[in-house]
Amino acid sequence: MKGVLTTVLATPCSGSLIIPVLTWAAAQPTPIVFATFIAMGLGMGSPYLLIAFFPNLIKALPKPGAWMETFKQVMGFILLGTVAWLFNSLQNKYIVPTIALIFSLWFGCWWIGRISITASSMQKFKQYATGLGLTAALAFVTFRFFLPMEHGWETYSPQRLAELTEQGETVLVDFTADWCATCKANEKLVLSRESTQEYLNENGVRVLVADKTNDSPEIDQLLTELGNAKVAIPYYAVFHGQSPPVVFDGLLTQRFLFDKIKQAQEPSLQVSRVEPAAQPN
Repeated sequence: MKGVLTTVLATPCSGSLIIPVLTWAAAQPTPIVFATFIAMGLGMGSPYLLIAFFPNLIKALPKPGAWMETFKQVMGFILLGTVAWLFNSLQNKYIVPTIALIFSLWFGCWWIGRISITASSMQKFKQYATGLGLTAALAFVTFRFFLPMEHGWETYSPQRLAELTEQGETVLVDFTADWCATCKANEKLVLSRESTQEYLNENGVRVLVADKTNDSPEIDQLLTELGNAKVAIPYYAVFHGQSPPVVFDGLLTQRFLFDKIKQAQEPSLQVSRVEPAAQPN
């Protein structure tokens, strides 16, 4: 109950009770600041002080027992509920990396908890060091892998694709989704590389992102028209003017991507003899 009271008092919003008090106290002379904090400390510690002065009050407290383990676990679920609530404050792009980070912490705690209470100090140190190292490594990978990259690419729409192709532009349509692990691997390992970005820019390739994270009839219709009857992703299509698009799927390599773009641009390349600005690795 003291924990519940502390949470209510310290809730960081306009309805809290402690924040206005601390804001007021910070502007007061030093004796008043100390007096305010001492009063708060005495107030929060009053149950313990009261029992210290009147030990018989201990009889009114619940007796220790097996129920405490169940109570602890129930409180754990309530704490998880607060975690779910705090996800409201996150931007969408941080939700998946944060969940992955939480699982990394969970794994680290599980690993540390496997050590026996009778283990030597060196064994415990190794277990803690390994758990912390694994957690840090997993956390680093999750934010590197799951955090969306900022490319400045345009969002796909039938109107925008038609407009660019009518202008004779080369357009790479990236069919992707946040839940598609292969899509994310292609994005991190190939599409987001600096050399890939240079190649796309210097060869006039515009990128449209067709995001299937949520259902999109327009995107599914284009996939079907391109011959992808199962509307499976990852899937890529390179349009160049009014020429038939070049389509491909699966895991990408930089060389394979460049070859497909060159294949789509071949008519113009034969006339202008423009060479790729960056060689694929």
